[in-house]
Amino acid sequence: MLNRKLSPLPLAWTLCSLAAPSLAEIHIDGAKITAGELWVLGSVDEPSAEIMLDEKFTRWTDAKGNYEFRVIYHPPTCIIKLRTPKQVREVVVGECGQQGPQGPAAVGPPGPMGLMGPKGEQGPSGSPGRPGPQGNPGSDGGTGLPGPEGPQGPSGPRGEAGLAGAMGPAGPQGPQGPVGPAGPRGPAGPQGEPGRPGVAGPPGPIGRTGPPGPAGKTSPPPPARPQNTAPLPARRDQRPAEQPEEGAGGGPNEADRY
Repeated sequence: MLNRKLSPLPLAWTLCSLAAPSLAEIHIDGAKITAGELWVLGSVDEPSAEIMLDEKFTRWTDAKGNYEFRVIYHPPTCIIKLRTPKQVREVVVGECGQQGPQGPAAVGPPGPMGLMGPKGEQGPSGSPGRPGPQGNPGSDGGTGLPGPEGPQGPSGPRGEAGLAGAMGPAGPQGPQGPVGPAGPRGPAGPQGEPGRPGVAGPPGPIGRTGPPGPAGKTSPPPPARPQNTAPLPARRDQRPAEQPEEGAGGGPNEADRY
């Protein structure tokens, strides 16, 4: 790599500027082909600017305007063009052999045929060709002998159910079958309606006399009525009401109950 602090470059590295003097602000420190690469370095008074080489390779200058190209490129005329946004400069590349004109295309006679090589592997199948035109129908051949019976094929899918047929006549009655076992007890049915009241039965026998009940509470005396000073009418003789006879035991008899 070139060092800018070394002595001036040899004469072979001297560059020939072809640009106008007003466009000479692009400085070239070196431009040559070395180690199989085109090497161009220098500086320009445009820091952090884009610089292009032959409109094919792009670099950016640093803060001081320095730039460097290391590209695999051989200019055909050994002249390159450097372009920035403000100026253009053409530079001759050192140690660059200019490409000469193309010579006449001389074609020699064909050589002898070589030996046949080993058979190669089969290539992939090509795409099918277009169908050819339909040929004329051939004559009818004779009927051939029947071939052997082939194996039974697999069962086909089940078809849809057909329509129901008409009902046939009733068949003769069959013999009575044996009595089957008793089935399980069914659930209880709903409760029925209450029945009608029955006829009253005959009266039962007379029960024993119960013990006397507890004494009742004494009620307060009624309020005193006002005395009537009018003379009372004469009262008729009244007989006391007849009391029913008590049976044995002091209770009512059977006739009194009904």
